[in-house]
Amino acid sequence: MSASKSKKRLRTDRLIILGVLFVCMCGFVLYGSYRLYRVVFPVKEVPEAVVPEKKDVTSENRTADHTRQIEEIKNANALDTVNVTGLSDEELRSLFYSSELTPEQLSSMTGRTWSDDQDFVKPEDLRYIRVLYQNFDNQSTVGEIIMNKDLAAEIEDIFFDLYKHEYQIERMILPDAYGGDDNQSMSNNNTSGFSLRLSDGVSLWPHEHALGLSVDLNPLMNPFVVSTADNYSVSPESAQTYADRTNIRPHMIDHNDYAYQLFTSHGFTWGGDWNERTDYQHFEKGYTPPETLPEDVQKVIDSTTDDQSQSQEDQEEGEALPEEETAANEDAAE
Repeated sequence: MSASKSKKRLRTDRLIILGVLFVCMCGFVLYGSYRLYRVVFPVKEVPEAVVPEKKDVTSENRTADHTRQIEEIKNANALDTVNVTGLSDEELRSLFYSSELTPEQLSSMTGRTWSDDQDFVKPEDLRYIRVLYQNFDNQSTVGEIIMNKDLAAEIEDIFFDLYKHEYQIERMILPDAYGGDDNQSMSNNNTSGFSLRLSDGVSLWPHEHALGLSVDLNPLMNPFVVSTADNYSVSPESAQTYADRTNIRPHMIDHNDYAYQLFTSHGFTWGGDWNERTDYQHFEKGYTPPETLPEDVQKVIDSTTDDQSQSQEDQEEGEALPEEETAANEDAAE
């Protein structure tokens, strides 16, 4: 019995081995057939589908809107209020720029703030500068000023800083709008820069404004005050109330004022620190005054000072007169 079982087991083992060998041979045959098929009929590679990038339509529309918005602001006139909603700091900064004077601008200035009858400043020495500023109603407003080309970039930066700081300026238009009359421009609280000041009616001479090296900021609230032993005057005359600098009110410049700190940090000199002839509106840089003034210029300055001093005395007498009349009426009543 044991021999019979051994034979059966042997046959079974052989069958198993033969089955395994058969399966292996079938596998090799199938694999070989597959490889042969691939050689005869190669598979073409299908390129991966390219998924198009999704466009940010909202961003594109916003960029287009801002481009139109910026162009509208650049095409606006000085003193126009403008909408700057949504503009980035970089976009806002692009609205502070300078350019050479055009023939049209020079023609408009001639006889007002410009004359060819001098040789100390040329049109190519100057730059027309466009800015934005916050007006007294906190509205973004287009401003313009002409300055020396050497200060143009710095003036752009300063007024951009003032704008971002929400520093208020009432008006900022070229003084040609007032026929070049500095007194009218100051009386209207107009911030300005370059002007030959032809309306003064004196010899042309290289003063700070004639060279485009100075800015007069909110001049009505920050007048030019002459105070000597013999004379006292305020320019413009309508700024008498602002000559008292012990009572600092909004828009009056002192050492705590942001404009003072900003201009002086850029190396400008403030006229408010001058003695006797104190110019609170005035910031200048890079100016060397002449050793002597033309004779007729000096006479006009002296006469203007005398006239304004007399006007001041008349005004004070006029204010005192009602008190004297009141006293006289009281005496008469008694």
